[in-house]
Amino acid sequence: MTKPRIALRVDASPTIGGGHLARCLALGAALGRRGAQCVFVSRALPSGLAARIASGGFALATLDVGRDDDAASRDAIAAAGGVDWLVVDHYALDARWESRMRVVAPRILAIDDLADRAHDCDVLVDPNLRPAPDARAIGRVPANARRLLGPRYALIDAGFAAARAA
Repeated sequence: MTKPRIALRVDASPTIGGGHLARCLALGAALGRRGAQCVFVSRALPSGLAARIASGGFALATLDVGRDDDAASRDAIAAAGGVDWLVVDHYALDARWESRMRVVAPRILAIDDLADRAHDCDVLVDPNLRPAPDARAIGRVPANARRLLGPRYALIDAGFAAARAA
């Protein structure tokens, strides 16, 4: 049986912060414990953040800043040998971008804590605590998309979960 291959499209910088990367690292670690192979796909990262990805045992495909995100992401995913899933955690990427990624990623999981844009995804993760959380996703995801809504789906490092249990 082959290991599932997962690409995680996420950026981080002093300007946009590192929260997206932190939750993708937590997800990547959990997936890795279950046998998945993960590759992070990102614009250039500060060296400390790139080192965090490497220390987690993950590959990093750095996108060429001179190219549009669609083509650069598609090429990076294809160069990684293709994937079973694409995880996208990025405020600037939406259903249009995700639809164009379907040629290299048959399944897409979108992480969106803003609920301010549409997604072409198979799974939506929104970990916010909100009244009527499902209403936030109506009309923003395909009708058949699985919705993982609320704090029980927060992507946090295993160390935090262990500390809470203690």
